[in-house]
Amino acid sequence: DPAYFSASEAAYAFRSPTSAGDSQAVIDHFQALQFRNPIQSGATASGFLVVHRDEGVKALDVDLISRAKARSFTYTFRDPSFKGDFTLVDFDTLYGSAEIVEIEEEEVLQRELEKLPCCTTNKGGTEHGDPLNLVFVGNNQDIFSAYIRRGWHATEIISSRALWRTVKSFLGGGRYRYSPVSPLYVYGRRQDLAAQKTRGSIHQRNHLRMWLTPLRFRGKKVWVGQISRDIGVKFTLKTPILTTHVIDPNVDEARRYLLEDLAYSQALARIVYVEGVGEASREAQRFNLVGDPYFTDGLRAVMFFEPRPRTLGDLDPIGDWEVPPTGRAGSKKGVIDASQRPDSVDDTALRASAKTIAEEGIRVSGTVPSPEESRTIFGIDLEKKGIQPLWLEIENNTDRLILFLPTGLDPEYFSPLEVSFGYHASFSDDANEQLDEHIESLGIRYIIDPRSKESGFIFTNREEAGRFVTVDLIGREWTKSLTLIVPTPDRKFAEEYFDRVFQMIVRSGLVETDDESHLRELLEQLPCCTSSKDGVQVEPLNVVLIGQLQEVGSAFLRRNFRFTPTDPQYLFLRPQDVSVSKRERWVAAQPHLLRLWLTTIRFRGKPVWVGQVSTPLGGRFARTTDDGAALPIDPNVDEARNDLVQDVIYSQYLAKIGFVKGVGQVMASSPGKT
Repeated sequence: DPAYFSASEAAYAFRSPTSAGDSQAVIDHFQALQFRNPIQSGATASGFLVVHRDEGVKALDVDLISRAKARSFTYTFRDPSFKGDFTLVDFDTLYGSAEIVEIEEEEVLQRELEKLPCCTTNKGGTEHGDPLNLVFVGNNQDIFSAYIRRGWHATEIISSRALWRTVKSFLGGGRYRYSPVSPLYVYGRRQDLAAQKTRGSIHQRNHLRMWLTPLRFRGKKVWVGQISRDIGVKFTLKTPILTTHVIDPNVDEARRYLLEDLAYSQALARIVYVEGVGEASREAQRFNLVGDPYFTDGLRAVMFFEPRPRTLGDLDPIGDWEVPPTGRAGSKKGVIDASQRPDSVDDTALRASAKTIAEEGIRVSGTVPSPEESRTIFGIDLEKKGIQPLWLEIENNTDRLILFLPTGLDPEYFSPLEVSFGYHASFSDDANEQLDEHIESLGIRYIIDPRSKESGFIFTNREEAGRFVTVDLIGREWTKSLTLIVPTPDRKFAEEYFDRVFQMIVRSGLVETDDESHLRELLEQLPCCTSSKDGVQVEPLNVVLIGQLQEVGSAFLRRNFRFTPTDPQYLFLRPQDVSVSKRERWVAAQPHLLRLWLTTIRFRGKPVWVGQVSTPLGGRFARTTDDGAALPIDPNVDEARNDLVQDVIYSQYLAKIGFVKGVGQVMASSPGKT
C-alpha cells in the first residue's frame, strides 16, 4: 500500500482529547507493534502494517531487497462479505476434463483464439453487444494481482445495497470503486468476473468483464474479456436504475489504455493481437446492447502474464501475429491518416515554445498551450473542465517500432472523445460530430514507426505550476524514458524558477569528485538542519539525492509527487529550490513534504541535492490542533525519510542507497526541538 499509515499517524486518530499521557500511551503501543526494518541475516521479524481497507480482494505484495538481490511474493485474500460476480461461479466445476483444450503451440493458440465468440450477447443470445477485445493468458495469481496492483477493483453484483451506493456516488460525483456493471453474456453465462478503475468520478471509469475459456496454453488458463471506457451517463429503460454509462465509441482506446496501464504492473510479459470482432469504421459503426455506437480495428489484444517483477524493458509489446493499424481508428479501413488533420491548426507557435530533449535516436518536444491558444486550437474552453492539453512531438530515428505510454505521464488522462463528449450538451448533433472528429484528429498517435515522427495532444489533468513531462517509450525488450520540464503558460514564475535552478547547476566554483569516500566526507560537512530566515534552527536535513534534475524529477513524478508551494525554510542563505509532495488518486497520500536545495557538490558530473522530509503529526487525520494552530511535525523524522526511500525504489530510477552522518542521533526520551 503506497499510502499506508505510519504507526504514529494511525495512533493520532485515537488520541485522547483530554490527556496527553493517554495519547502518548497509544502512540507507544502502536509503535511497539509495528513491523520494523531491516531484517538481519538469520533473523525473523514480525509486526503490523496499517493499510487501507479494500473490499472484494486484497493483494499483498511482499518485496524484499538486499544488496543486488530482490525477492517478491504475492498473496491474495478474499473478503467473505463481498458479493461480486466471481463469488457466484464455481471455477473448479465450470468445465469438465473432457471440455478442456490443452495447447502447446502458438500457432494453434492463435487459431483457437480467433474462433472465440466475437461479442458479448444478451441473456438469450439473440443480440450482440460489446466486442470481445481482450485475452489473458497466465496463472490467476499473476493476472489478478497485476490488476489489483494498478488500482483495479472487483465490482459488486447488482443489489439494493450496491444500487444505493451507486446512486449516492452518482448524485455526489464521488468514486465508488466497486459499482456494479450490468450483466453481459458469453458461453450462455454472465461475466465470471468484472472489474473497474474509476478516474474522476463514477461517471468516468474503465470497466472490463472476463470469462474463463476451456483453453489452456502450456498449463495456464486463458480468459476472454471485454473493456470499454465510460465517458458519461444517459437515461435508459434497459437498466434497473434507469441510467447507464455512455462508452467511448473508439473501443480500441480502452483496449490500449489497459495495455499501457498493465505495462507498469511488473507482471505483463508479452502482447500480441488476433482477429476478433472484425473491423467497424466510423462510417459503419456497430452498436452495443444499450444503443451506444462503437468503431474498432477488429482485433483483440492477447496478454501473457508471468511472475513479477518484470520491468518495462522486459516487455514485448507487439508480437508477430496481427499488427494493429498504424493510423487512427475511425475512417476507411479504421484509420485517419496525417493528411486528414485540420488545416486550420497552425503548430508554429507550439514548436517555438516547446522544450526538447534528444537521446539515442529519440527526440521529444513538448509544450502546454496557453488557455487562449487552447481555445483557438480546439474551439472549446478546456480550462473550465480541468483539462490541460499537452502537445508532444516524438521523433523516432531508430530502426525499431516503438510505443508511447501516456499512462506514465498521467494515469487518468482523458481520451479525445471523452473530452469532446463533455461539451455535447452545448451543441447540435451535427456540431458534436464535427467536434468529435476535430478533437480526435488532434490527439497524438501512440505507435511511432521506424524513421518517423508523430505529433499531437495528450489531454491531461491540469497542473498549476511547471510540470515534469516523462515520456515512457517501449519497444521489443527495450525501453526509454525522456523527461522535459515544461512551464505552464500564465505561470511566469515557473519559467524564471527553472532558469534559476539550471543556472545554479552549471555555475562555477563547484566541488567535483568521483570518489565515494570523498563524497561521504563532503556530505557529512553539510549543515545539519534548515533554519528560519533569521537563522533559528528548524528541521534536520535527512535526505541527499544525486542525479540530474530530469532524473530526480522523473523518479518522483512516476510516484505521483508534484510541485507544491510551501512555507520557506532556509539553507545556504536561500529558501528551498524545490518543494514537492505526493498526490494520490484513490486515497489521500502520505502527507510528506520534501524540500530540496542544490549544493555546490558534483559527483561524477551529477548535481547533489540535500533535503528535508517530514510529515505533520496528525498526518491525514488532522491538519491543525483543536484550537486551529498548525500541528508540529511527527517527531520520528526517520519514519518519513524511510517511507520516502521505499516509495522512490518503485520508480525504477533509483540505483543505489547509502547512509551518511547527519544531524546526529537523537533519542525519543530526549527529542530535539524545531
